[in-house]
Amino acid sequence: MAIAERLLVLDPTIEPEAGGLELAPRPGGLDGKIVGLLDNSKPNSDRILFFVGEILRERHGVAELVIAAKSDSSTSAPADILDQLVQRCHFAVTGIGD
Repeated sequence: MAIAERLLVLDPTIEPEAGGLELAPRPGGLDGKIVGLLDNSKPNSDRILFFVGEILRERHGVAELVIAAKSDSSTSAPADILDQLVQRCHFAVTGIGD
């Protein structure tokens, strides 16, 4: 019995489409900015974000932290939470735990 000497490998990935997304303008610094911290409810996510928030305040002059939390790590944040972060914050950080 002969063994095939060729192996055909198919790559199911595609290249991303060009354009469509633009980075938000970046501020010169974080002094006086308002930052949202979104806890995804995994164990220790709240603790990680607490320390991130402290670093942002102490080292970068962030004026205010807006704390929000999802009730379930496997689903998207509810629209009202996302709306609050968008309306009140200059930027947001989401954290994972475990």
